[in-house]
Amino acid sequence: MRTRTRPTRGLTLVEVVFASLLFAVVGSAILGFLGATAQGGQARQRISDPALESVLALRRFRTAAPEFRTVLASDDTQALVWLHDLVPSRSVHTSELGVLRFDEDERVLVLEFVAPVEISSDRSLESEHRANATDAMFATMDGLREDELLVRVVLAEGLDEIVFAEDQTNAAAVRLEFIADGFSTELLLAPQRPQEPLR
Repeated sequence: MRTRTRPTRGLTLVEVVFASLLFAVVGSAILGFLGATAQGGQARQRISDPALESVLALRRFRTAAPEFRTVLASDDTQALVWLHDLVPSRSVHTSELGVLRFDEDERVLVLEFVAPVEISSDRSLESEHRANATDAMFATMDGLREDELLVRVVLAEGLDEIVFAEDQTNAAAVRLEFIADGFSTELLLAPQRPQEPLR
């Protein structure tokens, strides 16, 4: 006895057109979402509220450097900070240094410091500095940046400029003026607990 098989039925023209339209609608929705996301990211880089960015910068700094001890030196574009006292002494070691600086290309405030893994793998990177040898400390950090050995933490973004200034009332602090879209605000970065002076 012969079994009858059903003939396979193909798609009709209406079904093909409907499927094509459905793919087009879903595809355009996905492209629209991706475009809006990209535009939002670009707008975030262009527009910023300096007051909000200063608060975020302080919180991010306190998270990255909870044992922040003092500001060692600053100029108009950067500040050298003593982040913590890992090596028990009253002098500053390379592993304890950080640099706050404004990256004009990316329009971000960054905190840079030596990666602990770099120091542990190459002990020649570690050196001891006298407190008044800030030029040597800046030079050391610049060299480590060129060698791409620094960790970089973004503290604030979307800014036009940040001006660093010494605080007249507190030598262990630095004033940062955040400027964006014609508005500005100031932030005083100072240690939470006073430290013993460096020798």
